[in-house]
Amino acid sequence: MSELWNSSEVLGVFTTMIPFSVHDEGLISQSTKQTVEFALVTVFLPMILLLGCLGNGAVLRTLWNQKPRQSLTVYLLSLSVNDTVVVLAYAAHWIINIVCLYDPEWGNKITAAMTVPVYLFLLTAAQRVTGVLTSLLTMERVLAVTCPLTVKSLLLSRHPRKIVTAVYLFCYLYMVPNWFRYNVSLVVAPSRNASYVFYNLTKFARTTDFYRYYGLLAHILMSIIPMIVVLCGNLTIIITMKRRKNFQDTIMFKKSEEHKVTTLLLCVSFIFLICTIPGTCVLIVTKYNTDFGLTGRERHLFDVLLTISFILVALNSSVNFIVYMICSSRFRKTFTETWRCCQIQKIIQ
Repeated sequence: MSELWNSSEVLGVFTTMIPFSVHDEGLISQSTKQTVEFALVTVFLPMILLLGCLGNGAVLRTLWNQKPRQSLTVYLLSLSVNDTVVVLAYAAHWIINIVCLYDPEWGNKITAAMTVPVYLFLLTAAQRVTGVLTSLLTMERVLAVTCPLTVKSLLLSRHPRKIVTAVYLFCYLYMVPNWFRYNVSLVVAPSRNASYVFYNLTKFARTTDFYRYYGLLAHILMSIIPMIVVLCGNLTIIITMKRRKNFQDTIMFKKSEEHKVTTLLLCVSFIFLICTIPGTCVLIVTKYNTDFGLTGRERHLFDVLLTISFILVALNSSVNFIVYMICSSRFRKTFTETWRCCQIQKIIQ
């Protein structure tokens, strides 16, 4: 997704050089697009990022203090670390946009320096990790619901730290080729009294089909498959929980901690699906509809939907704190004890 984001910015610099027809604006006009994007990026995005920074910080502190640290806690802790990376990357991009408003040249310099390491590598890898970790959480919960007697002996529950480390290593190492995809340069145009950031494909990227198959494989392995796993896993959990109504232990199960944990992870998984499916759909439609893209007839609609999909991704990495507080009594108890201890320590000091 971040690759598409950067592509949008890159080609957006050159819109004055593309021979668009003034009357060929499609379903959404340019003024409507600008109004919607201003409201989303200026009003909603800062609120989401603030919630993400504070919420993920609280989640990290609370989960770190939870004892004993079960396999589920390890997965949630690693997911919170990754969510923090996503939120900070989006916050950096938002701050750079503000800088560009007041000092375009300096803002473009920062953009050129941060594009490859932050956007094409760090943010892209973090979004892939989110999908894989969410699918692992779903699989762990499916096994806990369907095979409650044997789940503790399975790999997902016995070695959570090794699995999380393997996920991080795989996703981040897979994104290393993005470092060699573009040559980023800052070009000054004296006639326009402005500077532009140019993103040129490297010779290797231009002369081979490596990145075409590389990107397709990444999208399948770390986006499509995790979404399918999460969707099918949630359906399996819901069906299994409904079947329990036929047993005498239904009431006991609903009062148990397992039921509360399952409800929590269902909420996390459904939020993940709601926030990631729109961006994937936009990407797929762009591949097969020439009018729906950066330079097509429906370019303004494309820009609006792309902005919405990015904000949804930021929202997915920001709201887990609220979900945990609502769905988990154990998290609320640990959170209260953690911050009460912090207040006591401050008073003592």
